[in-house]
Amino acid sequence: MVFPAPPSIWNKIYSEFKSALALTMVADSQQHAEVEEELLRQFSKLIPSRCNTIAIVGAQISPLVLDFMHKCFRHCQIEDGYGITECGGVAFNNCFDPTVIYRLESVPEMNFTLEDQPFPRGELLTKTRQMFSGYVNNPTETRAALTDDGFFRTGDIVELRQIPDRPPYVYIIDRKKNFFKLSNGQFVSPEYLHGIFTRSAFIEQIFIHGDLQLYGSNVCGTREIIRLATYPSNCIPVQYISTISVLPPGIVEEMHIDAISPHCLTTGYGQTLPNKVKDITVKV
Repeated sequence: MVFPAPPSIWNKIYSEFKSALALTMVADSQQHAEVEEELLRQFSKLIPSRCNTIAIVGAQISPLVLDFMHKCFRHCQIEDGYGITECGGVAFNNCFDPTVIYRLESVPEMNFTLEDQPFPRGELLTKTRQMFSGYVNNPTETRAALTDDGFFRTGDIVELRQIPDRPPYVYIIDRKKNFFKLSNGQFVSPEYLHGIFTRSAFIEQIFIHGDLQLYGSNVCGTREIIRLATYPSNCIPVQYISTISVLPPGIVEEMHIDAISPHCLTTGYGQTLPNKVKDITVKV
């Protein structure tokens, strides 16, 4: 039995796991390892034993979350698939299907080129056995999607990691259309930022929006951050340090977090954690 799901599902499970681990309040390293192992066992029950394969589909998953999945769902084989509607399957576990023909094309206006170091980067072009012949009654889009020699323009910016004696490894950076260009000329991937934010136990949902004048994100706090506001003297357990460390600086500054004792965290700027936690808006 195969259980397919997009990265957003696995990000949520990982966030819940980190929250549960943080609430154990275990200081001893050996006990912490035992508690973590027990939590992994409990979370593994989310996928029934009759399921022997997990398929990650729809988008690129964070290596951190993927590592958690391998530790948690040991009874399953985890397959990270990359496919396109117009071409079918292209790669599995970041390695190209042997039947796929591919090449990269530089996107110099976004600073992704075949000359990039240590590995070439650019838009992925592919040919597969399941290639479509074109969009129905839309010759304009068909001409834009296919090259003169029959390659399909995937619209994905990738990095092609070629290591001696190993098959080529394709790392998907983001969709070509997903990038925002900042006022300083730098291109930013909102999907990459989204993945960083959603791995935090403090964030339930986030929408990252960009326009010519403003780049910001609306962050909805989770029940975990609301629970923090109920701690005596507005202190936060030290176990949340690992979670706080993955937050972008804007959120950390908004919360004014600093350590004051081996067991608690509180504000470092002469202010206390607010009793009512509202949505946080930060610039990225």
